[in-house]
Formats: sequence, C-alpha cells, structure tokens
Amino acid sequence: MSITISWTTGPRNGFAELEDVFKRLGEAVRPEFLSEAIRPAAELVLATAQELVPKRSDEQLLRSLFAEETLADEQGAEWAIGCERRLGWYAPMVEFGTKPHEERHGKYVHPGAVERPFLRPALDQNRDEIVRLIGEGIAKDLEAVSAGVR
Repeated sequence: MSITISWTTGPRNGFAELEDVFKRLGEAVRPEFLSEAIRPAAELVLATAQELVPKRSDEQLLRSLFAEETLADEQGAEWAIGCERRLGWYAPMVEFGTKPHEERHGKYVHPGAVERPFLRPALDQNRDEIVRLIGEGIAKDLEAVSAGVR
C-alpha cells in the first residue's frame, strides 16, 4: 500500500518532514488493515440479514448465511455477505421472487413467489452505520500506525 502526496505549485520548503511522515505511514500500514476495518460492518449486515430472513422459510436458508473476507492485499479489501450455495441455493428466489413457471416437466404450473428480500434491505438499513464503522476502523489503525512513525 502506498500513499502519495504531491504539490504542484508553490515552494516545498517546510514540507519535507510531513512528506517523510506520510511516506513512512504508507510503508508501515499493514495490507490487511482494511479488511479488519470492514469486518464489523460485514458482521452487522450479516446479523441484520439473519433477522430479516423470512420467518416462514426453513432453517436451511438462515444457516446458509455467511460473511467472509474474499480479498485482502495491497490493492484493498473485500468482504462478501450472502448465502452459501449448497444450503441456500434458493436464496435468489426468496430475495427476488419468481414468475409463474412449469415444474416437473410441465405437469405442474407453479404460480410464482412474491419477493421477500433480506440481503439488500440488510445493506440499505445499515448504510450510515457501515460508513461509520469502516471509518472508525481505519482511523483506529492509522492512529496506531502513526504513533509508530513519529
């Protein structure tokens, strides 16, 4: 990870020390710090999704929900919140609903299912808190790192 600061106009006198601090800060930050900053937000969305899973669905859908780190390197971090495919294979049908369709080789016409979203609302309901939690995590890590480069 690197932090680059540049000045395009004016004299650079007096900025050498600040440039040095930012250079050392960028070199000291752990590549995975963003992942740890995101973790509480991902866990919040997961908990909310678990609360929003339709009560009439079976326990399998609830058990299929997960939050896991999918990327953590010098380029950034990413967490996925969703349903494990083997257990929650029908989660998209619950989240988005279905149109009427034939089942069992045309012997039965299913009337379709009304959407009962739980993942997207979990994200939407927590949008401000997600930003706050990630900001706090980044600030905490940067404070710890900056204490070491002073």
